[in-house]
Amino acid sequence: MITSVKNYTITKALGKEGIFFLYQAVDQNINKKIFLKVIDLKELENIQIDQFIKKIEIEIKKIVKLDHPNIQNIYDFGKENDLYFIVYELFEGKPLSTVINKVKRLPLNEILILSLKLCSALSYANKQGITHKDIKPANIFISTDNLKISNFSIGYVADSEENNISTIPYSPPEQIVGKSKLDQRSDIYSLGITLFQIFTGNLPYEGNSAAETINKILNQEISSMKSYRENIPEALERIIFKAIKRNADERYQSIEDLESALIDIKEYIKVTGKEYNLTEYSARNKSLDSVVSNNEIPEKTRKKSGLYLFIVLFIFAIFILIKIIN
Repeated sequence: MITSVKNYTITKALGKEGIFFLYQAVDQNINKKIFLKVIDLKELENIQIDQFIKKIEIEIKKIVKLDHPNIQNIYDFGKENDLYFIVYELFEGKPLSTVINKVKRLPLNEILILSLKLCSALSYANKQGITHKDIKPANIFISTDNLKISNFSIGYVADSEENNISTIPYSPPEQIVGKSKLDQRSDIYSLGITLFQIFTGNLPYEGNSAAETINKILNQEISSMKSYRENIPEALERIIFKAIKRNADERYQSIEDLESALIDIKEYIKVTGKEYNLTEYSARNKSLDSVVSNNEIPEKTRKKSGLYLFIVLFIFAIFILIKIIN
């Protein structure tokens, strides 16, 4: 085991992720804890290492400029004694993949808050000309009060070199078939798959092999989210299904559009206090006022209103009858 790289002293080994060894370390120059990734060159035996490192370096030069509360910062990238390393901000959080495995179904409001933070981070990055290309729960870290997206572009480069099977269920069709350049609509798809999983506890496409999973992504229709979780609002399902359309032109065309739809859902829940009273709601073509006034009155409320009206009319009739008799 290595004990230090450059001026970074390793304090704890955190295991392995794909082609990276993971460590917690201390930057001795400023006495600050950091998160360190060291590339396992043995995993790159059949790959042109120089070309691979060049790709990583190009992506890091873009990502290092990002400054957003929900994006994990990169501080350094270099080589020492044949060891290539990346230095990240240390974030005391757990991978969302771990949280999903422990808690299959998170509360709706919590998921919406999480979703909006993810949209905010991806929207910010896109405005800087950067797409993530590898959104999945394993690249999202959450703590009690925050979340961070990690591995912008770097995970995509690494996964493409080692054919990471865990990434395939979140990969948009255009990435799988390699027909077009990836853009923010690709991130929208991967985020939509991630949200499907968070809301239901299941992935929409799963197979016993990479080939079977890919075949399902490209050809199989998705089961309703209600088949996994009955009280999923239909409007929310429509939003997620639009995000994961096979044809990129049929998805939301910007992360801001997806974010806006999710904000409408969240605000509606806040206004009504009814988490699942959203059956007729459409974030794309109805205002909140029209929804509240039209089709969103619960059945119990309608029955109560009818009862109250009957009582009032009955009392009024008795009053008129008394007047006539007298």
